[in-house]
Formats: sequence, structure tokens, C-alpha cells
Amino acid sequence: MQPCRAVIRLDAIRGNAALLRAKAAGAKLCAVVKADAYGHGGAMVCQALMGVADCFAVALVEEGVRLRLAGISADILVLVPPLSIEEAVRAALYGLTVSVGDGQDIALVSRALAGRGLTVRVHLQVNTGMNRFGFEEAPFAALCGEGLPPCMRAEGVYSHFYAPHDAAVTREQFSRFCAFRARAEQAFGRLTAHIAATGGVLAAEGYCLDLVRPGGMLMTCSCSHHLEADALRGLVTRAAGKRRRHARLLFQGFQGPDHPIHPAMPETAYLKTFLFHL
Repeated sequence: MQPCRAVIRLDAIRGNAALLRAKAAGAKLCAVVKADAYGHGGAMVCQALMGVADCFAVALVEEGVRLRLAGISADILVLVPPLSIEEAVRAALYGLTVSVGDGQDIALVSRALAGRGLTVRVHLQVNTGMNRFGFEEAPFAALCGEGLPPCMRAEGVYSHFYAPHDAAVTREQFSRFCAFRARAEQAFGRLTAHIAATGGVLAAEGYCLDLVRPGGMLMTCSCSHHLEADALRGLVTRAAGKRRRHARLLFQGFQGPDHPIHPAMPETAYLKTFLFHL
């Protein structure tokens, strides 16, 4: 069996990020590099994106710490709220920005930093319909009335479009988010507002706000003439459907002039490439 290897083109990743930044209507670019940059090498991808991305986002505190130890000094937002006292302390020590999505998150972070002389920047997660993390309306109104503990400074407010391919759902989510944002900024002053990941960026410029968080795309290729382009596209869309993901085709490519196609030999048309947003 021949050995297999994946070749990561950092210049291509940088080019993709620059393309999304150009579509973001002047918003800052927060590159989501969770899960080791989706397996591409978190530290290498962050280094490649310097000058294109304004900041980065990861899922877990430990991922942010690893980037700090690799020399990444840009702002790093941790999307999952701290799950323990230790995580909250490490986030503060390494200058990470943490997410808080309910009163329990705030209580945990406050308890972790109490008496240690540490402070941490936070982004407030609000639930606009995804129902994974985030404040509901009534608890959020209470938070805005009470304020945050002295060890925490509100820097941003955000949510997430869970179905950016559905225009009606996305409009409703955006309307709810704008109400959350207005209440938050009355209480905490000007905040960095963000709701658009890759799908939101591609849906409409008006959703980009202060910051965008592009992340997951899928590039898939085949160099076999036994698998026609339509069949490959169908495989990807069916696989995405089984995972309850909506795959949108952004780009379709074929072989270049260095691999010419002979009109009388259909097997020479064997290279095909698709770029999907998931």
C-alpha cells in the first residue's frame, strides 16, 4: 500500500481568509481555529493568517493556551465557557477572552478569580435560536441590570446563525440579536457585536457587524475518471444530509491546461474539485 499524506497549503488558507475578509463589509476577521485549526495545525495556520485575521477563536481554554505557548499574541476568544475553576484561572493568566452564557458561568469565573488579583475580558453569549449556549432574554435583562463582578469586563456580545441558508430564520435571529445587543450596550457601553460565521458572511453584508467568525469549509477532490463530477457532488451532499448539515457549493473546478482533456477519450477528464460551505 502506498503511503498517504496531506499537504497543507498555508498560502491557500491565507487566500481563503482574505477572500472572506473582502466579503465582510469592513468587519474585523476572527479566524476560528478550533480542533487544531480543523486538523490543519493551529499554530501554523495562525502564523499564516497574521496580517489577514485580526484575532482568533478556539473552542476550549486548553486550545487557547497551546496557541499562546506557540507564540500567538493576538486576541483569542474561547467559545465554550470555562468548565472549571482551573480553566477560568488559566484563561485569565494567559490573556484569553472567555465566553459566558448564563449566571452559572459568571459565578464560576468570579469564584475562580476572587482573591487572585486577576481580571478577564468576556464576550456575552446570547441565545437567538440555536439553543446550545447563551443567555435567555429574562436572565440577560437581569444581568444588564446588576452588572458584572469587578474581575470581569464585558468586551463583546454574540450569537450564531444556525441556518444561514434559510433567509427567514436568519432574519428572525438577527432581529432578536439586535435587541440583545441594544440592551447590552445600554448596560455595558459599546461592545464588539458578532453573529456571522462563514454562512452569515456569505448570506448578506448587513450581518457582518463588528466582527465575523469564518471557520468550516470542505474542499474535496477526485482524480479518478470512474467517479464523475455529478456523482462526487451527490456523495458530499448526501453525507452532509446524514449529519444534518446543509452543504452549499461555493466553487467547482476542473483540471488545468497542464492536464489536457482529449475529446475522444472521456477518461482524460478525471480531475474535479468542489469547495463547500457546511
